[in-house]
Amino acid sequence: MIDIHAHIYPPTIPADSINPLVQRAKAAGLTSILSVSENLVDARHILRLSIQYPNFLFPCAGLHPAQPLRDADGAVIGYRSVFESDLEGFFEFMEENISRLVGIGEIGLDFTIPVLTSPHNNHARPMTDEDVKTEQRKVFARQARFAIQNDLALNVHSRSAGHHAIKLLGELDAKKVVLHAFDGALKYVRQGLALGYYFSIPTSVVRTPQQQALVEEVPLELMLLESDTPCLGPERGVSNVPSNLHIAAQEIARIKNVDLETVINQTTENAYKLFPKIRPHRPALSDV
Repeated sequence: MIDIHAHIYPPTIPADSINPLVQRAKAAGLTSILSVSENLVDARHILRLSIQYPNFLFPCAGLHPAQPLRDADGAVIGYRSVFESDLEGFFEFMEENISRLVGIGEIGLDFTIPVLTSPHNNHARPMTDEDVKTEQRKVFARQARFAIQNDLALNVHSRSAGHHAIKLLGELDAKKVVLHAFDGALKYVRQGLALGYYFSIPTSVVRTPQQQALVEEVPLELMLLESDTPCLGPERGVSNVPSNLHIAAQEIARIKNVDLETVINQTTENAYKLFPKIRPHRPALSDV
């Protein structure tokens, strides 16, 4: 099994909890985890951890549309929207590490009311909701163009903005896309499927009718698994871990009326197609 979307870095995951988390994931049958960032600090942590856990923990880098606000102890106390100024240093980092990055993410749009109306959005001037949306689109588009130019897949967040994200991706002619934990209407799911986009199913599918309907709509050939660690767990309010990934696979098997092995094999192959750098190297006969 491959977890294509998790947040594994401090302080989101306490530093002393990362190794036990990784070992539990391996014991649960995971072969790879893609760790996605919210900002440049996270991306640097992820890159270092990918060296510590080679060929298992793979780095993605991206600027999340909803930037966390933390207290002195690192606890999240709120969110603000992303701004173009947050991209300072990001493209330089990605260019320097392009050979090691397996994807660009977590990037996208977040049009939830708390993010659009955060008082921290007025950092330079008063901003309307439409101003904030425009700023998010600019940041999303710039990162998406970078991914397209470097033939890397986009790991996309689209909370309360699903059709807006799909529309922008279509305008940019993005081909390699996974829409993570998509919460949009099925008519927009169909638009994404028509463009060949993948949809990743989180472990919260067992308690979310909307995600169950998504599983019914999306063919296995365009489906991936995710934990979104430490969020979207099978139990509301309980911190999630990648070792729960089998719960999503089992629920997909139930809904699709197929065996668990079929789900695991197909989603694994899908992950290799979208993120080819994570595919295990098989030595040629000349290498043996």
